[in-house]
Amino acid sequence: MMTSAKLALTAAALVTIGLAGIPQVKVVGNQLKQHGRIVRELKVEVQTLRDAHQILQKAYHNLEQEQTQLERGQSSLSSSNEEAYAEQERLKNEYQDLRTAQAKLQQVQQEIRSYHQSLLSSQEILSQEQEQFMVNFEQNLAALVDQDQKIQAELGNFSGLGQAIKEDLKLQMAGWVNDSKQNRLQNLREQVLTPVFQLSGGEAVGSAVLIHRQIDKDQSTYYALSCYHVVRDILEDRGDLDDLSQEVVTAIFTFPSGKEIEASARMIAWDISTDLALLEVQSDYTLTHVASLAPRSRQKDLGIFANIYTVGCPLGTAAQATSGEITRANWEVDGEDYWMVSSPAYFGNSGGGVFHADTLELVAIFAKIYTHGTYRPQVITHMGLAIPIHTIHDWLERAGYSELLPED
Repeated sequence: MMTSAKLALTAAALVTIGLAGIPQVKVVGNQLKQHGRIVRELKVEVQTLRDAHQILQKAYHNLEQEQTQLERGQSSLSSSNEEAYAEQERLKNEYQDLRTAQAKLQQVQQEIRSYHQSLLSSQEILSQEQEQFMVNFEQNLAALVDQDQKIQAELGNFSGLGQAIKEDLKLQMAGWVNDSKQNRLQNLREQVLTPVFQLSGGEAVGSAVLIHRQIDKDQSTYYALSCYHVVRDILEDRGDLDDLSQEVVTAIFTFPSGKEIEASARMIAWDISTDLALLEVQSDYTLTHVASLAPRSRQKDLGIFANIYTVGCPLGTAAQATSGEITRANWEVDGEDYWMVSSPAYFGNSGGGVFHADTLELVAIFAKIYTHGTYRPQVITHMGLAIPIHTIHDWLERAGYSELLPED
């Protein structure tokens, strides 16, 4: 490698030769060749330094990557150490729990052994008592056999009397059962069937239920529940009406004897959203029995599988009753709560009553029947919707007729 000192001496020699004016062409040529060789060596050395620099850069880059990987590995190792410490702590806790459970198990085993020993002792005592009992039983049995023979001899004279007593008891029981059935049927007629009556007008028919009677000097005033759409359909043929409360519809009451009485009814309160209507019925006659409206607290006793009677006037007939159950207790239609009932119903049942089969109280107003299809809709008679008792209570209170409601 040519140093800077050598380059300086060479340049000085050239200058000295030039100044001396000596034609040293060959010498100068040789020196130029030597200088060119020095330059080439310098280029090689520079290239070598560049290559070495690149190698150093790559080595430095690799070293940085290794350092990054080392740092990542160290971080992962730290996390693994923390997890290992946590796992070790968990295993310690589990081991401690196992030791505690083992101690309890040993205690239970000891108690079982003690109990088993106690059972063996008790079994031995019972065996001894059983032997003594059998001895006493055989002795008592022999005495009873002798006594029974004496009693049988004495009862032989009274066998005819005993048979007569049995026959008399059978007749009394049959009478009690028959009276009970008759009372049940009478209660059903008075409390369930007769309070329901027919509303009629034009081609529209429906039902309503008497819930209250107010006795005046000259006449009695009755209040009944029905559906708003029943009265609306009856009044539809009369055109546009300014005041529905002044319009009178025909109420037809059918007595158990078959006698029919017509009375005038008018709608004094109604609510379209709940489809409820309150009617006032004026009559000079004493009408049929009034239904017993259930208190609000009865709601808690009513749900799916509760037995009910549905009473209405389908197709304009006299009141008819069918039995069934509440099949859905929370069916919502247009934002209003309904019950679904399985007791068969048909057109004209709307506005009629749904009665609790046990208490015979009015617990709902029948409102709608499910239909299937649009071109020729099929009536699903066992899928009816009824307005439940809590909705009736809420509406009568809002309408200002809380005096018609029973106390809880």
